[in-house]
Amino acid sequence: MQHPQRDATGQGNKSVASRNIVTGASAAKELGINRSTLTRYLKTYPELNRSKGEGSILVDLDELRRHRAENVNRMKSGNHAGRLYDEAPPPLLPPRTQVERDDEDDETTEASLQDETVAKIRARAERIKLNRLEREEATETGQLTPAAEVEEATGNALVKLRDALMSPDLDLCEKLAATSDPAEVTQILRDANRKALEKLAEDFENDAQRGGAA
Repeated sequence: MQHPQRDATGQGNKSVASRNIVTGASAAKELGINRSTLTRYLKTYPELNRSKGEGSILVDLDELRRHRAENVNRMKSGNHAGRLYDEAPPPLLPPRTQVERDDEDDETTEASLQDETVAKIRARAERIKLNRLEREEATETGQLTPAAEVEEATGNALVKLRDALMSPDLDLCEKLAATSDPAEVTQILRDANRKALEKLAEDFENDAQRGGAA
C-alpha cells in the first residue's frame, strides 16, 4: 500500500494546494517586491515561514499578503521612523551654523515686533473710533457742547459785559455827583457792578434755555 507523498512543510499535497504554499521567489514575484525584502520581512516575522529547512522559504501567499497589508500602518509609525519596511532612510541634513540660528532668531524677533506694532495700531484705532462715538452721543444728548458754540457764547458774554460796564447810567451818575465821600462812592460802584453782573447772569441763563429748547 502506497502512502501519499508529503512536501517540505510536512502537509499533504491537498493541504498545500488549499493553503497556497509557495516558495520565497514566487511570493516575492506575486507581491512585487525584492527577494531580499521578503527575507528581511520574514526575519522580523519568522512565524510566517512554513519551511523547516534552514535558509529555505515556504510561505502561505494569502496569509503573507494579508499580514503585510494589515501591518503597513504599524511599520510606518513604529521604529522605522515613518518609512516603509524596505524604504531607505532619508539623508541627514547638515547641522545649522550659529549664524543661521542667529538669523532665524532675528527673523522671529522682527516678526514678533511687527505683530506687536500692528496690534497697538489696531487698538489705538479702536480707541479713537470709540471716543468719536462717545462724543457724538454726548453731543446728541446735550451732555457735550461743541467748541464752536462755546466760543460763540463766550464772545457774546464778553460783549454784553462790556456794554453793561460802559453804558451810561443816569441814576448812577446822579448818585455819584451827589456825594463826595470816597467810602460812599465805593459802595455805590459796588452795588452798580453787582446789579450789572446779576443782569448778565440772567441773560446767560435765558440764552441757555432758549438754546436747549431749540
